[in-house]
Amino acid sequence: MSLPVMKRNAAFTLIELLTVIAILALLLSLLTPALQRARNLTRVTVCQSNLRQLQNAYTAYSAHWKGRLLPYICDGARPEAFWMQAIKPFYAGGGGPDARGVRCCPTVTKRDPRGWGTAYTSWYGGGFMAYNEGSFGLSGWMYDMKTYSTSWQNDWEYVGKIYRASRVPVWFDCNWVDAWPWHTQDPSPDLVEGSRPGESSMGRVCIVRHDWSINVAFADGTAHNVPLPELWLLLWNPSFVPTVRTVP
Repeated sequence: MSLPVMKRNAAFTLIELLTVIAILALLLSLLTPALQRARNLTRVTVCQSNLRQLQNAYTAYSAHWKGRLLPYICDGARPEAFWMQAIKPFYAGGGGPDARGVRCCPTVTKRDPRGWGTAYTSWYGGGFMAYNEGSFGLSGWMYDMKTYSTSWQNDWEYVGKIYRASRVPVWFDCNWVDAWPWHTQDPSPDLVEGSRPGESSMGRVCIVRHDWSINVAFADGTAHNVPLPELWLLLWNPSFVPTVRTVP
């Protein structure tokens, strides 16, 4: 007479369960950096797309005004003349109630309560800013500064004067609405906060928004990532002297 066969319990043992959990944890630890890199790449791509839209809008604005640069009018009496309002009709969704998406890098998700942004917060304000919000800045050298001061020098004056357009920054990640970078200016000691009013204009641009780099849209309509030390190698204005710098 044969003995009955004992059936094995189908449930997991504690050892088996712990082994499965350990394997899942290991797989998750391997996948997390890849997923983070994918998210960062998506943000960079969207950021550059937004910057290209702004540059296309600037080009369309300038063509409409026969090669004129945007006027520098920031007295608050005519907010429709400042760049945020002036180019709205020239980019997708510009006429809507909130075009923050085009003016903002997707890395930036919070508004800075102080009005002046940082590497990870947006600027916002009334007056000449007309309660617009964003995290990109316009090169001050791309303003028609004669509308502000007849003695102003070094801006591009008009679109037709721009040469080496692929090296001329127009829009970029920035902690303020605009900046006038110069080759003798230093970065801010705090690359998250960036420069504040009265400080280095290059410090407004030299921020760690995309690790050790920012995104820039150029006068030829392209947009790409620029490491922070290379900001001093670009052609910001006709008198700019490309300079080799290090960023601490």
